[in-house]
Amino acid sequence: MTFQASSRRQFLQTAAAMAAGAAVLPAHAAWPDKPIRLIVPLSPGGGADITARTIAPRLGARLGQSILVDNRPGADGMIGANFVAKAPPDGYTFLMTTNTHYISPNITKSMPYDPIKDLPGVTVVSRAPVILVAHKDVPFKNPKEFAALLRANPGKYAFGTAEPNALLIVTTYTMAEHLNVLHVPYKGAGPQLVDTAGGILQFGSSSIPAALPYIQSGKLKPIAITGNKRFVGLPDVPTFLEYGLPEMEIYLEYGMYAPAATPMPILERMQRELLATYQVPEVAKFFADTSQEGVGMPVAEFQQKVHKDFVTYAALSKAAGLKAE
Repeated sequence: MTFQASSRRQFLQTAAAMAAGAAVLPAHAAWPDKPIRLIVPLSPGGGADITARTIAPRLGARLGQSILVDNRPGADGMIGANFVAKAPPDGYTFLMTTNTHYISPNITKSMPYDPIKDLPGVTVVSRAPVILVAHKDVPFKNPKEFAALLRANPGKYAFGTAEPNALLIVTTYTMAEHLNVLHVPYKGAGPQLVDTAGGILQFGSSSIPAALPYIQSGKLKPIAITGNKRFVGLPDVPTFLEYGLPEMEIYLEYGMYAPAATPMPILERMQRELLATYQVPEVAKFFADTSQEGVGMPVAEFQQKVHKDFVTYAALSKAAGLKAE
């Protein structure tokens, strides 16, 4: 009897200790135990959307949960970003957006969120050059001929952009070449490319993944790409750097962010699992086919980079004449 009573007490004490220990386990220890939302604050069909939808199922497979890509476009990406900034910091809502994240404070007088304090960085997902494209009937053979055509017809050619980063790139180009052109803003890259391919616009900028089908079908003509090397998928398309425009060594960057106070172990695991997806053959092929470079930068390093990028893009925006409205 004494042995049984002692054993029973010991069992109860052990069970109580285990329960107490479980009670103090951090909430993120079991993360994730339900689907995760990845907010893309831009329209379907653009580079950010295509990239997110390529990575999401492979990343979800590694995490053991579905990742649902949710497009929330509007206000130059600020509607979707604000949604994430206000979301619970529990690791079930993330933002994937472009360098526009760094430009918005320079062109918006009143921000509904603080892009640094309210949306800490998780990692750089990838980076890629940007391509300028024109309607198939615009007559030119190279970037210099294109610039000469626009210069000879001031105010007659219109371009479209779907976000501030695209506007910054085209404005940098038109200022470097001293061009007088019309700007038509769009809510998404998809509609902008449709209108450029349809001849409503004469040219515009785009991510390569979004523009490639139009180029391959002959509906759009490539002008040149940013960055410092040609894209292997379009080997005949030059870089702007080759034509003496060092200002155009600019890249489109896709970054992932989370609500403030999201536990660091969650951010770090998300970064590690994302990095691992680069080895998945379908993802590696997608990056190669779209001239993207998977980065997967560590969380702490990316958060330091974010602070520097806000300063860099403030200077670029000022040089390009972009103003807060």
